[in-house]
Amino acid sequence: MLEAGWLRAEVDIDVPDSDLLTKWTYAWVHSAVSRLVPETLAKYESAGGSGSARSSGVPNGVRISLRLTTLDMSRTGELPWSPSNLDKFCARIGGGSHYGHCEVIRLDGSGEQHGPPTIAVGVRLSEIEPRAASLYCLLPTARVEAPTATIAMEDILALTRAMADKCNPLYGSIGYDVGEDGTVLESAFNSYGLFDDYAEVRQYLRGYDWVTVLPAEIAARLGGAESLRRSGAFVDAQDLASGGVLVRATSDFFDYSIADANQVFRTLAPCLRPGMPVVREILGVQYRRPPLVVANAAEHGTR
Repeated sequence: MLEAGWLRAEVDIDVPDSDLLTKWTYAWVHSAVSRLVPETLAKYESAGGSGSARSSGVPNGVRISLRLTTLDMSRTGELPWSPSNLDKFCARIGGGSHYGHCEVIRLDGSGEQHGPPTIAVGVRLSEIEPRAASLYCLLPTARVEAPTATIAMEDILALTRAMADKCNPLYGSIGYDVGEDGTVLESAFNSYGLFDDYAEVRQYLRGYDWVTVLPAEIAARLGGAESLRRSGAFVDAQDLASGGVLVRATSDFFDYSIADANQVFRTLAPCLRPGMPVVREILGVQYRRPPLVVANAAEHGTR
């Protein structure tokens, strides 16, 4: 049986300059925490940011940490969440010397971590390709799947769209996390993802998922939002202020199946990497993964 795993929302962007990257990092991280876990943030701030709020021994504590790592991974540091520390965190990332990761963690009565993080949000940068950045938000699927849901999928959609509206994204998606740097399609082509294939990301989509964010260049080649709506592959296709398009395959994330993925694949095929993907064997614990169509995109659609 497959383990539930993690949900991942991602928006990949060009890095125009340090000031704008700092601004976009702040918008992404602050919006994710304040929009997805507002009560947790309020609890943390009401405790003065100590992360040790208690009530008669009830394990209701929370810790919000801001972790910075140098691009060469030689040094790492951690700060507690606060307005001033969030500014420092974003400025370090904007300066291009660090990538960053923020975790919202529940604590038990003794102040130890209780279960996986409620959410983890951050920005990936790489020495390999300094012109790109990947903004991501991870959360256990139990947080969005009934009967244990505490976070609405509509809020995750709104978070993703708000960032994609700010810039002409390289790519974006909402789906199961694959636990690797690349998408499930990139893995099938033995690619390491965004930082490996940056030169081609406005020519070929990195992948496709329940929600896929198309850059303006690819959206135009596919006829724009109206053409994508008429294709029948999506329940929704929204124009973005940046010129791109956000498409959603099904109304409910948990209804998205290989049959739906096949329709998405055929519609987006003209902008997918040609060649036959090879599904790799996954060792260890088996988690839910995005459905992948094993077919050559070059044989479908007009290029």
